[in-house]
Amino acid sequence: MPDGSQLPPIAHLTRRQKAALLVQYLMADGQTLNLSDMPEDAQIALTREIADIGMVDRATVDHVVIEFLDEMDRLGLTGPGGISAALDALSGQLSAGTTARLNDELSGTDPWRQICKLEVDQIVGLVNAEAIEVCAITLSKLPVDKAAQVLGRIAGERARRITYTMSLTTGVAPETVLRIGAALIGDYGKPRETAFAHPAPRHLGAILTASGADLRDSLLSDLNDDDPVFTAQVRQAIFTFADIPARLPPPDVPKVLRATDQADVVAALAHAVAVGGALEAGADYLLANLSQRVADQIKDEMAERGTPRKADGETAQTRLTAVIQKLAETGEITLFSTGEDTA
Repeated sequence: MPDGSQLPPIAHLTRRQKAALLVQYLMADGQTLNLSDMPEDAQIALTREIADIGMVDRATVDHVVIEFLDEMDRLGLTGPGGISAALDALSGQLSAGTTARLNDELSGTDPWRQICKLEVDQIVGLVNAEAIEVCAITLSKLPVDKAAQVLGRIAGERARRITYTMSLTTGVAPETVLRIGAALIGDYGKPRETAFAHPAPRHLGAILTASGADLRDSLLSDLNDDDPVFTAQVRQAIFTFADIPARLPPPDVPKVLRATDQADVVAALAHAVAVGGALEAGADYLLANLSQRVADQIKDEMAERGTPRKADGETAQTRLTAVIQKLAETGEITLFSTGEDTA
């Protein structure tokens, strides 16, 4: 503001300058203003603008005030701003139960919101263990689709008793429903603690993925004799070089090979071609989904390198598949599910 002594002409005033001028005018008129609800940055900016106000002619003041009044006339109506302010404004107008529920939602402690997020298996366990009346209230609070899933897994007689009791829940006080929800979330809402980060099939699958083919095939064969179901789950978790054509989308091939050490790419593909079969099909798939120039460059390096030792080739393939899995875990690529049609 020039010299800090005089505002610029009215046409050049900013909204901040007009606001500062209006606040100063109201305070000079003896009005008490509550500015503490404004963000701190806005309070600081307003204070600085007021500090810069110098001499202001009457015409400018009148113009700013009239402009403000015109805007207020056009505004019509404003809400209190947020559920907290709405509750304050409606104080004494709402029932105690409604106020309690809204306060719980506002504070993020509504137990039923947490119960509705439980897995279906957890809710089925709850419904099989609790009193019929509690189960009826629980089903009444669940989303329709989840309630249907739960009800479908409850024994016939118990399901009949629960559904009948649901007709008697309409008169239950909101405070009672809230207390029941709080008790249930205390018993069923705690996260299940496990000693291991991943399920056993997934972890063993990752171990066997990083193992040599001979060891992997031998262990899977022995494991299948003892537990065919668990073995099938482990096979689902294994990702090997031979799985690439069925699991890796074609557009993601260049991204994977760029993220893999070039020496490993060459050794992995050279070993696959030398072994043939499913491994060679994996190498052909990768080369077919590269640009012709890049594919020819890799083929030239494969020819120059020659056939690697078996251990070196398998190690290179393991590193390449590890890159694929890492990119999938970080969301940079998306693998097809086992058995999913890649066409």
